[in-house]
Amino acid sequence: MSDVIARVQTTKNDTTAVIDAKPHPKYRNIIFDLGRVLIEWDPVQLIKEVFTHEKNVPTTFVEDVLDATKTQLWLEYDKDIRTTDYIIEQLCIQNPQLHKQHFTTFMREHKKYMNIIPAGLHIFNLIKQQGYRIYILSNMPMAVFNTLAAKYDFFKQVDGMIISGDVKQVKPEPEIYQTLLTKYQLKPEECLFLDDKVENIEAGKALGIDGIVCLDHAVVLQQLQDVHVIKAIDTQKVSETKTTPTVTAQ
Repeated sequence: MSDVIARVQTTKNDTTAVIDAKPHPKYRNIIFDLGRVLIEWDPVQLIKEVFTHEKNVPTTFVEDVLDATKTQLWLEYDKDIRTTDYIIEQLCIQNPQLHKQHFTTFMREHKKYMNIIPAGLHIFNLIKQQGYRIYILSNMPMAVFNTLAAKYDFFKQVDGMIISGDVKQVKPEPEIYQTLLTKYQLKPEECLFLDDKVENIEAGKALGIDGIVCLDHAVVLQQLQDVHVIKAIDTQKVSETKTTPTVTAQ
């Protein structure tokens, strides 16, 4: 288990002291995905950054990586039930066109370029300020999570985290949602989930967890206002926000 996750579980496990000053009469807990919600996850951009000084990347490489992220093997990567070397080897066997040397570099290096999304952090901070408990539910191997948790201070502000690589479960499997609810003694009807994938939101709804698909942060902010999770503010501030994420000194 990650030291960050263990610290959160140790210091934020009091489920009785809920601040009852939130604008919403129903929701008490807001659950965030990480990729594309709080943390940038764009393989196309990541490939550009990883290979900034590399001129010999095959023209098909971007599409090959995108295809790899849609496979069952990628879910095993997120679960941390296989080594990265095994995942690389098997994905290259499945797709002989996938350039192994470049793919190995991408798999080793891409986590260093996964930056925070300022508009996502802005929503996170607004929700935190209004007294909701915040949880993270994310598909991510622990090596990637640990890199991000060491870099960004917002992880210290959450009330609980379930990371697929830690629990060996992945969204949209119902087990990982149940793990979150059970571990933190959450009532599903008091939870609202923000995730970039429709199938993950639908899986949560099947268990009684309401959700919003996060593809455009300005739209999400408006939706949060519409359902009275947060007070009305100028949605333009999300796309224009200059919020600077706090980065932990290395």
